[in-house]
Amino acid sequence: MVKLKDGSVIKVKDEKTAKELIDKNLVEKILFLSDILFTYGDFLDNGHPLVPLGYCEEWWILEFEKNAKEKVNGFEVVFDML
Repeated sequence: MVKLKDGSVIKVKDEKTAKELIDKNLVEKILFLSDILFTYGDFLDNGHPLVPLGYCEEWWILEFEKNAKEKVNGFEVVFDML
């Protein structure tokens, strides 16, 4: 998901579109990189043990904020979500 300089938000579905947007300098901000989901059945069918959860953006933000506050006196985190 990207926010374009005209304010619109679009989902980029392929590499060709991404390259066109970048070449034309239309991207203001990358909003979201997407998720990938695997069902329990995929692991069960292949006999593979379940793996730990992925590291999501929200956890990264919380960890960054905690560590920044510990290291920099008076530090405040403000994230622009759009």
